[in-house]
Amino acid sequence: MLDFKETTRTYTKEEAFEEARRCLNCKKPFCKINGCPAHLRNNEWIHEIVNGNIDEAYKIIMDGSNLSTMCCRVCDHYSQCIGNCVLNKAKKEPVKVGYLERFVQDNKTIELEPVKEFKDINVAVIGSGPSGLSCALELVKNGIHATVYEKEEVLGGVLSLGIPEYRLPKHLVKEHIEFMKRMGVTFKTNETYSIDELKEMGYKKVFVGCGLSKYRSLGIPGENLSNVYDGGSFLRKVNLKQGYNIGDGIKLEGTTFIVGAGNVAMDCCRTSQRVGSSKSVIVYRRSLEEAPATKEELNDASKEGVIFNFLYNPVEIIGKDNKVCGIKCEKMILGEPDESGRRKPIGSNTFETFECDNVIIAIGEQPDGDYTNSLNIETNHGYIVSSDGFSTSDPFVYAGGDIVRGADTVVRAMYDGKCAALKMIEDFNK
Repeated sequence: MLDFKETTRTYTKEEAFEEARRCLNCKKPFCKINGCPAHLRNNEWIHEIVNGNIDEAYKIIMDGSNLSTMCCRVCDHYSQCIGNCVLNKAKKEPVKVGYLERFVQDNKTIELEPVKEFKDINVAVIGSGPSGLSCALELVKNGIHATVYEKEEVLGGVLSLGIPEYRLPKHLVKEHIEFMKRMGVTFKTNETYSIDELKEMGYKKVFVGCGLSKYRSLGIPGENLSNVYDGGSFLRKVNLKQGYNIGDGIKLEGTTFIVGAGNVAMDCCRTSQRVGSSKSVIVYRRSLEEAPATKEELNDASKEGVIFNFLYNPVEIIGKDNKVCGIKCEKMILGEPDESGRRKPIGSNTFETFECDNVIIAIGEQPDGDYTNSLNIETNHGYIVSSDGFSTSDPFVYAGGDIVRGADTVVRAMYDGKCAALKMIEDFNK
């Protein structure tokens, strides 16, 4: 029986030292230059592990990352730091950089100390997801007051509500937020304010890191049936129950079909089995090669017994007495690559119906356009427009993360928030 305990473990001291000694300490560390979106000085802190200086390694990591405890667990290391290790070119096993980072975070004996003197500057941060948390932490590290406003009852955004407990235990998110409080960040939950209201409250700048809070629908008959969920709402309810004991969670029975093959879909199919599904089936209109989920996530789902139905596109969710009883799909064939670079799925006009009891739609996120348009800054289809990734059409407002760049990784959102804070500081000093 699958449960919500973390599925991976931290290296022992002996394992970490042995792995760290394999690092060549390259003069041009491609794991940093090409691999890590935050450009962590990987060769430097790994060298400190070799010397037995775990706390020094922690200091170097925290100089570059404001969410290391989370990133070392949820990053796609095999396409980033591990995938860019120079040992790959020699056809040798690459250094497991992300796993070593986790070892450091789980074994350090110190934490960063807050600055002693703060400037008389207050910044409001909208949203407590990866970009918002990172921006706030970077500000207080530089002596600027930061207050994070979160509309939800729990803090952490996608870290708390979107990533399952077995991948990212929520006690780690809570502990990181408590650390941020000790560093000087103030948090407000269940509170939302307009930009004008924040200006009236005395804030000198505002950072918007609200993320993508809407989930795309299929636009097919049957989506309003009972037992049809969008991926975001499904994971949110399960995470609130598992990580915070809030609400009733979700209990499933029978066969669950999950539409999509991205990381959210992988989280949904693996979670569905943990809340009662006897069988979980991924249905995806392209092939395995086009699936956007990481190889690691695809492999983990397969190991846990998830079934993959590639080259099937749902056209109708079938119901009886307002409950799901089946899903009708069209068989697809792949044509030439489209604008995404992946081969375009083309309908074959051949259909097949599968019996199922639940459907979870996980085909992508999108912004809450009503909210972003209310900010009175330039937007494009709900996304905030920024010429440099941080500034907006209003000099008072900065933004970062998915609401600017589109759906992306936790580490990129973290780095966006950090860079936005540094841009603010630069502007304050002008």
